[in-house]
Amino acid sequence: MLNGTGAISFWLGISVIALSFAGFGGVYYLVKSNSIENEKLDKLVEIAKWCIVSVAITISATIVNDGFREREQEVKEIEMFNKYIDTVMAAKGEEQRKLLSEYFATVSPAGPIRDAWINYEKKVDAQIARTVQKEDEIQKLQKDTLNNVAAQAKIDKLKQEVETAKTGSLAPSKVEPGDVKPRLFVQISSADQKEKLQGILAGLTKTMNITLPGFEIIQGYKGKNELRYFDESERDFVNNLVSNLNSVGLTVSPKYVPGYKVKPFQFELWISEIK
Repeated sequence: MLNGTGAISFWLGISVIALSFAGFGGVYYLVKSNSIENEKLDKLVEIAKWCIVSVAITISATIVNDGFREREQEVKEIEMFNKYIDTVMAAKGEEQRKLLSEYFATVSPAGPIRDAWINYEKKVDAQIARTVQKEDEIQKLQKDTLNNVAAQAKIDKLKQEVETAKTGSLAPSKVEPGDVKPRLFVQISSADQKEKLQGILAGLTKTMNITLPGFEIIQGYKGKNELRYFDESERDFVNNLVSNLNSVGLTVSPKYVPGYKVKPFQFELWISEIK
């Protein structure tokens, strides 16, 4: 494509400078040796100046033009690369990503895009090699292990990793409330709140299919009644839950708490007082 045109312009510019010095050297020699008449020498100098200036202007314009063209090409290449991000993310498993990277590393035009696909292909090859190592390790553990609980746990973990590598996509799967049962951990400020709160939440846990793992007493908690959530994508579900809590007489406000990595649809209900 346009790769290298800037370099060509650069070397053309260097050539013009070299020719200019050579021309000045020739004129200096002619003047020193008095081998040419002054009138002819003046004409020769004028012609040389005209040539040098004309060529310099042409090459400067070419360099600037090439810079704009290369920049335009880079933008197009980035747009093309972004176009295929969804395709890469949707590819199921390492083998599909391998075939995809091989294809684009072959058909992409020479330049940054092809280089990026070649680098990605190498990365996929490394991932496949690690998966093969895990499969070998599973076979070895299965042969050498007999009724070993710890080893079996490791085998199960490796099998899960291999399965994910072979069938999973890079795109994060969006978890919906129907895919996992929401869990609500309850923090209360005193033990006498537990029985009353259990009565309030009993119907709600059935209608919204929510699990209550247990109650924790945070002695002396005096903050607001809050429903804390840790994933912004779960905001709609939280607002619906808050609305239902308010409707049964428990005044609660939603509060997003960033920076914590918890399981999907896991919430905390903090209660300081029940009116």
